[in-house]
Amino acid sequence: MQRFIAKRFFQSLLALWVMSLIVFALARLSGDPLNVMLPLEAGPEDFERVRKHWGLDKPVATQYLVFLTNALQGDFGKSWKWLYQGPT
Repeated sequence: MQRFIAKRFFQSLLALWVMSLIVFALARLSGDPLNVMLPLEAGPEDFERVRKHWGLDKPVATQYLVFLTNALQGDFGKSWKWLYQGPT
């Protein structure tokens, strides 16, 4: 019985990991989030500033590790749609 429970536990961990990969990949494949965050009149320097602030200038593997670390701590972040109020 303990072997069965251990097997199911590791299968559930694998399923959660695969789902995190799918969620991250779909978020990345949906396009550049800066196009939604920034207004149409934003310049290239605004894009670079916000990209650096959100860590989008880092490699995808690093972004995934940050995403996974935050998710394991229960921190799923703030909505990008409602967070940015426009250029300051």
